Amino acid sequence: MTVGSARGDGLLGHRVLAVAVFSVLAVGGLCSCGSGPDSPESRASILQVEGAPVAIISTMPEITWNGSQLQLIGSESYDDDGTITIYAWEVEHEGEVYPLSGETQRYRFLTTGLYMITLTVIDDNGSEGIDFTALYVVLDSDLDGVPDWWEMKFFSGLSATATGDPDSDTYSNLEEFAQGTDPLVADPVKGFIEQNWRWVLFGGTAAVIAVIVAYPLLKKKRKDSERKRMELAIEIEKALDEE
Repeated sequence: MTVGSARGDGLLGHRVLAVAVFSVLAVGGLCSCGSGPDSPESRASILQVEGAPVAIISTMPEITWNGSQLQLIGSESYDDDGTITIYAWEVEHEGEVYPLSGETQRYRFLTTGLYMITLTVIDDNGSEGIDFTALYVVLDSDLDGVPDWWEMKFFSGLSATATGDPDSDTYSNLEEFAQGTDPLVADPVKGFIEQNWRWVLFGGTAAVIAVIVAYPLLKKKRKDSERKRMELAIEIEKALDEE
C-alpha cells in the first residue's frame, strides 16, 4: 500500500488525509498487509480469498505533478490455480472514477490532489483479487517537470527548468528533485560511467555481439589448425616408417 508523502510546505495535511483513508480501510478489515513495506505481500490485497488470483500494482511514485503520464502496471499479479483473464483499473479523484482495462495502462494526471488507484483481476473461474495504492499530484504550472513548490523553495520563482544545473555538479534540477538534494549546492560530480553509461552499455553490448559472432569462426580456425597438425604428424610418421 503506497501512501502519498508530504514533500514541501502544504502537503502534510494531504498526507494525513491519505493515511487516514487507508487506516479506515485497514481497520475495517478490508486489507491484509505482509511482512515488509516493499514486498509484494505487503501490498494491500483486499477481499482476498483462498484460491483467488492475487492482484499486485507495481510500485509507483508517491508524488508526481500535474500533466505527468505514468504507467499502471499489473503484470506482477498472479493466480496459482488459474489464469487471469481480466485486468480492471479504477483511478479515483475528487469523487470521479476513471475506468481502464488491460495488464498495463498509461494514465495522465491532469489535476492536483489525491488519487486512489484500484486494480481488480479476475481469473477464468470468475474469482477476483483486488489491490490498491495512492499518489499525490502537486502543481507544476509551467509544465517543466519540476513541481512549483520546489522551484519556489530554491529559486523563489518558476524560472528553473528540469534540465538546468545551476550548481554545475552534472546533476539536473529534475535529478536533484528526485534525489532530495539542494540544486544550489554542488554534489560530488558523476563518475565516468555515470556520465557515459549509454556509451558504456553500447560498447559492452557491441563487444558481446562481436564475441558471439567471432566464436564459431575462431573455433573452426582452431579445428583446421589441429587437423593440419595431425596430417603433418601422420606424414612425418610415414616418412620415419619408410626409413
